[in-house]
This record gives sequence, structure tokens and C-alpha cells, in this order.
Amino acid sequence: LHCLLISGLRGMPGWSAGNLFIGIAMGAVFAATKKMKNLTAATVIEAAAAIASAAVAMLVIKSGVEHLLYTQPMIVRIGKNLSAFIADAFMMVVSLPLCHMIEKNAGEKLRSKF
Repeated sequence: LHCLLISGLRGMPGWSAGNLFIGIAMGAVFAATKKMKNLTAATVIEAAAAIASAAVAMLVIKSGVEHLLYTQPMIVRIGKNLSAFIADAFMMVVSLPLCHMIEKNAGEKLRSKF
């Protein structure tokens, strides 16, 4: 959202809109899986959501915006954004254990203060 507000159409609006989508989607998934008792099942759901949201963000939203802005065929834009999808999805899935650790530690610190 910050990139969209600051750079607008001068920067990379497709990238910004795609990242905004990932943030909203993953926030909703984390809110839902936070209540789950089975950490393995929660992680599998989060990993699937990370891959799906990265696919929508990079291959649909980013490619679609660039298709409109640069008037290139959609398949060309998808091909060019395939590496961004792979990199985003990989990093999001690999970072899930770190996210769980941060959530656990932050939750414990908040509970100890109150």
C-alpha cells in the first residue's frame, strides 16, 4: 500500500497491488490458522495459501496490470513474472517457521505484561 501511495503509476503498480493482495490474503489465513491446535495442519494450510496468493499476485494481478500498461500479450507478462512468483512463494513458505516462532514469542511477552 505504501508503494502504491508513494509511487502510484510511476513505479510498479502491478507489483504493489500484488503485494497488497498477498498481505491481505495471508493476514486472513494467519488469523484463521492461529486458532488451530495442530501446528502441522496449520503450516500446510499456510504454505498452500502462500503459494496460491503468490500465484494470483504475480501471475494474475501483476501480469494483468503490466499487460494493460505495456500492451504486451498476457502470456508474455506471465512468462516474465514466473520467476517473481517462484521467488515469492519459496521465500514465503520457507519463512513460515520463523513467523510461528515470532508469533509464539510475541504472544508470550504480551501475556506476561498483562
